[in-house]
Parts: sequence; C-alpha cells; structure tokens
Amino acid sequence: MLNRSEPEFDSKQTCDDEQENKDKKPLNVIVCWDFDWSLINENSDHYVQQKLYGETKYKTELLPALKTEANSEGVHVFTDYQDQYGWPMVFTDFQLDATSFARHLSEIPVFAENVHIVKTMDNHSKHHNNNGICRLRINQYIVSNANDVLIDVILKKHELNGSVFNFIVCWDFDWSLINENSDHYVQQKLYGETKYKTGLLPTLQEKASKEGVHVFTDYQDKYGWPTVFNNFRLNATSFGELLSDIPVFPENVHIVKTINQHCENNTDGQSKFKINQYIVSNANDVLIDVILKKHELNGSVFKSDQIFTNPGWYDSRTGMLRCERYHNVELMDGDTQSKKVAHAHDCDLCHANLCKGKVLREEVMPRHGRLHSYDNVVIYVGDGENDFCPVSMLKQGDYAFVRQFDQVSGLEAKVKENGDRLKCNIMTWRNGEELLQNFKKVLPDLEF
Repeated sequence: MLNRSEPEFDSKQTCDDEQENKDKKPLNVIVCWDFDWSLINENSDHYVQQKLYGETKYKTELLPALKTEANSEGVHVFTDYQDQYGWPMVFTDFQLDATSFARHLSEIPVFAENVHIVKTMDNHSKHHNNNGICRLRINQYIVSNANDVLIDVILKKHELNGSVFNFIVCWDFDWSLINENSDHYVQQKLYGETKYKTGLLPTLQEKASKEGVHVFTDYQDKYGWPTVFNNFRLNATSFGELLSDIPVFPENVHIVKTINQHCENNTDGQSKFKINQYIVSNANDVLIDVILKKHELNGSVFKSDQIFTNPGWYDSRTGMLRCERYHNVELMDGDTQSKKVAHAHDCDLCHANLCKGKVLREEVMPRHGRLHSYDNVVIYVGDGENDFCPVSMLKQGDYAFVRQFDQVSGLEAKVKENGDRLKCNIMTWRNGEELLQNFKKVLPDLEF
C-alpha cells in the first residue's frame, strides 16, 4: 500500500539536483491503465444493471437471455450488444436519463490508493515534465473496452477528468480577422471613399430598395458587383489584386497561424488542450479566399469546411463576381413556378442571408458534440451587431472578444444594452496587439 506522505513518484528524488540531471538521459515513463477491474474496482458496463436488477438476477437471468437473443440475431461483439440490447433495456426499464444514470454509476468502487497514484503522477506531469531540469517525465493513458460516457462519469466523480479542454475559436471576418470591410474595400479604392460612401452606395441601395431588393447579399449580386466590375472592366485577376492588400493586423495573422500549429497536435496525446478555429462571416467565399491566400492562410490554416459564409463565384459568361445567401435561399419551384426558401432562419438579430447563431449551434458545435470527452470552450471574435446572436448563446466559461471603436457601436453597443442576458466572459480589444493579449490570457499554455 502506498504511503500517502511519501509518494512513490517523489519529485525531490528526481528534480532537486539540476546539474546532476543535466548530465543524465531523460527518463520518460508511460503509464497505461486498463479501466474495469484495474483503475476502478468493478465492471462499468454491468455495474448499474447489477444495482437496479440485483446482481444475481442480472447475471444469471437477464444478461444470458439477452446475449442469447443478440447472438441469434447475429450480434456477437459486446460493444454492439450493449448498444442494441443492454443499454436500451436498462434505460427503458428504469426510465433513466443521463443524470440518473450518472448518479447510479458514480458510486462504483475505486481504490483510494488508485486515485492517489493517478493524482500524484498528474501533479508531477504538470510541474516537472517540461521544466528542463527534472529527468523523469510521466504520461498516463487509459486504454479500455468501456466507453467515453462510463469513463467520464467515474473520472468526474473522483476529480480526475477535465484536464483536456477543447477550445473553439470563431472568427468574424470583416473588422475582426481583417481590419476593413471586404465588401466595400475595392469600391472605396477605385471611386474614392467619400464619393463611394456618400454618393454611389446610397444611390444604388435606394434603387435596389425601390425594386424590392432589401438584403445586402442580394444587393451586391445584382447591383454592387456588376457596377464596379463594369465601370472599371475588372476580372478575377484584377479584382483579386485590388482586394489582396486590404489591411490585416499582423498580430491576427500570427494568432491564427499559432492556433493552427497547435491544431496539428490535437491528437498527439501530449497536449493539455485541443483547439479548432472557424470563420463565420457575412462576406463571401471569393472575398475571404483572396485575402487568406495573400497571407498564406487558406487551404492549410483555414480549410473550406472551416469557413461558413455566403457562396461567391465568378460568372463563367461575364467574369463578374456573383454571390448568394447562405441561409434563406430563394428558389423557384419548377412545378408551381412559385418561390420557396431553403435553409431558412427566422432570427431577428441577424440579416436574412446568414444567421451566425444558427451556424454556431447547428454546424460548428455538433462537430464537437462529445461533451463527455472534453469540455468545450468557445472563443468568439467579433465586432458587428449580428455577432450578438452567437455571443448571446455562449455559456459560462466561454469568451467573447468584442472589438471597440472610437464610437460605441455594433457588438459593443449590443453587449452594453443587453449585458444582463450574457453568461460568457467579455474581453474587449481595439487592435491586433490587444487581441493578442486577450488570447495570451485565455490560452497561457499556447506559445504565441
């Protein structure tokens, strides 16, 4: 039995003499735990059933009968048996849900000494594995025929889980990842900012409104892009050249590249946390792709399935930039010759073309839905009013990095007006350096 006052892994014995350890080859100890009857003192796949049915009845009647039925139906692997027969039976018979099941399971016996061993090794790993002095490094793993839920419930009970967080970084694009509005940047360069903002833009938008076009994405497709492409005889190449020098804080490029480097180590078994990043934007595919290419961020840092934005493309006949809505796409029904709407949303916080909250809830988070395996922490970086929709969905422990401007507007204004509705942590920033400092505070283990 372990003496609790003198842990077997005594860092004083391995880490005190700095010079001595520098002269010795590091020793990397890898501890692999089986779970049932090893780390814990029971079988987690049967424990709840034995409690509820009674051990004798379960082992001698129910379990053999169900296994016979499963075998007769071609199910011979125990994991498949549990999924199709075992768990459905006990959950149905006792009307269990996640909470009640976990309450029963969490009482499973575990040797106190085992908990002590695990915590002692974990303490050594955190404080000595990478200090450059201690020659003893320890890493431990669980390799088990149980499943994620069973293991997580029991580890939580003994405060042995939670060391791995999954950070989900969501970037708004305009005025967040980049320092301009990509939908207007080329026009402002070619027409002049004042002429464009005070003359051409309001005139075109008024015309569009009179003709029943009220959604900005529709306006750009039918009026905005055709006007500038025709007036200056642009094509994909010349437009890309004009757009590619749009201002971007160098710190922002550094942040996303640093995050991407850690992403590549998400499954190496060594990382204390996992991290993934996405773009959720009211721009369009073409605008984002041109700018990401300029900074070597497309394809490797941001792959296509990490970008949620309005579809954009160059028309094969005219060469002009085209775009359409991501949500609430209006389609013509060939049979009835009437309009129908695909991918609808009815959010009153977002524009009709895209609901960022819907994207976060229905497309981003389901990719990280195995909440029993690690704790998700969302970091949302935004500036505009429609960024308030996803920010309002964030939970306690999540972060909203809210951009500030000289005049309170956009997301900052919505946060000030509705702060009592928010559960997440609010951190503000004005420039790349301040944003980088926010990331350093929230992710101190990431080497920015």
